[in-house]
Amino acid sequence: MTTSSQLIEALAKLEHDQWMDWAKNLLEKEPALSQARKDRWAAFMVPYDRLDEAAKDMDRIWAAKVVELIQNHYTMPKELQHILVLERDMLTKVVDALQSELENCRGERDAVEEQRQNLEQRLGELHGIVKDFFAAQLDSKPKLD
Repeated sequence: MTTSSQLIEALAKLEHDQWMDWAKNLLEKEPALSQARKDRWAAFMVPYDRLDEAAKDMDRIWAAKVVELIQNHYTMPKELQHILVLERDMLTKVVDALQSELENCRGERDAVEEQRQNLEQRLGELHGIVKDFFAAQLDSKPKLD
């Protein structure tokens, strides 16, 4: 069964379920309905799967009308679909490029952070060397009394 016929079959079942709800409601609220109508409806008051093909065809007719309505009024023209596909592809490329650039920036940021930490460590070492140098210079000079 093709996707289109599967859709029509699903919609036909839904149409039948909707009709049964409507008919049951009407039977309960309208006591003046003729016995002939009640008898005619009784044959159709079964789950869709238990209907004969002729009865299913009545529901399929309405289901096909729904599909036609959707196709005629709610689907995109092929040209617009093509344009949207092109735009989607272009935007996907832009997003991919931005993602790559962001990852590069993160890598550069990590490298800069590592350089900063190395410089701080070297500055700390240099500060210790300078401090030790001047401390040694002060200790080696004679003190004046």
